[in-house]
Amino acid sequence: MNALEENIIDQNPKESYVFGGTFRRLINPFFTNIYYGIKRIVDENGDTIIPFDADVDQEVQNKQIEEMIERGVDGIFVAPVYSEKVEPAIKAANEAGIPVFIVDLPLKDETLAVSTITSDNNKLGELIADDIMSRMDSAKILILDYPYISTTHDRVIRIIDRLKEKTEYEVIIKNLGKQDYEYVRNIIKDAIKENPDINVVVPTFDIAVLGAIAGLRDIGKEKDVIVYGIDGAPLIKNMVKEGKMIATTTQLPIEMGMTAAETAYAYLEGYPVTKKIIIPVALITKENLAEFADTYIED
Repeated sequence: MNALEENIIDQNPKESYVFGGTFRRLINPFFTNIYYGIKRIVDENGDTIIPFDADVDQEVQNKQIEEMIERGVDGIFVAPVYSEKVEPAIKAANEAGIPVFIVDLPLKDETLAVSTITSDNNKLGELIADDIMSRMDSAKILILDYPYISTTHDRVIRIIDRLKEKTEYEVIIKNLGKQDYEYVRNIIKDAIKENPDINVVVPTFDIAVLGAIAGLRDIGKEKDVIVYGIDGAPLIKNMVKEGKMIATTTQLPIEMGMTAAETAYAYLEGYPVTKKIIIPVALITKENLAEFADTYIED
């Protein structure tokens, strides 16, 4: 029996809790809003959360988890940089008797976490594919995949599955080497030069959305190519509002964070918790934009 299992048996609610949280990249509004959601629940309970920014560096994130273990926090929230490379640090937390709650990217071995809270990434891909088919009788679609992260790649697989028997929709996959605005900006220009009849671009994360739009603008193609948003960050929603984009899917990061925190409290107070919680997603257009005004907090 490890320390975490012993902790489950001996659980008694404390008067106050201190949590730690490490997030993939806090400059990204998606992860910032996951943190806001967690913090909202923690604040309501009069407790404390110590946030860490991994800045897309798994070695840094693992050291942050080690620091939280040394501080003796009551629970750890992790939005992983990579699903497998974070696991040694998660195992160390388990051995120390500290429960871990995963948000966004599931671990390769999901049994290491008390609970995983993630978006319905298959549905994100389905919503985009269906919207393309509803708007266009045919299309040449460029998908900007980042296959190193399962959540983004799952979206791509679902789009491909949805369109694979529709010969009027041609899909081109471009694997991105990194998640960087300027990098994507240049990639999209090269892709359009190679395939000038591309008329739809589907990035798999919002930094790539912004990079793709900038690259299309650079070559005067921004009015000829439809670009879909993914995460539904405020800047992307504003572009939909202004008519610069026709649609974006949206995740619900505040709800994800709140759900993670609520799950942590339930667990620490001795209640059974769900091992995996899937948070719904949606497609936002100009017509329904007002319904999703509160999915993100803008700084």
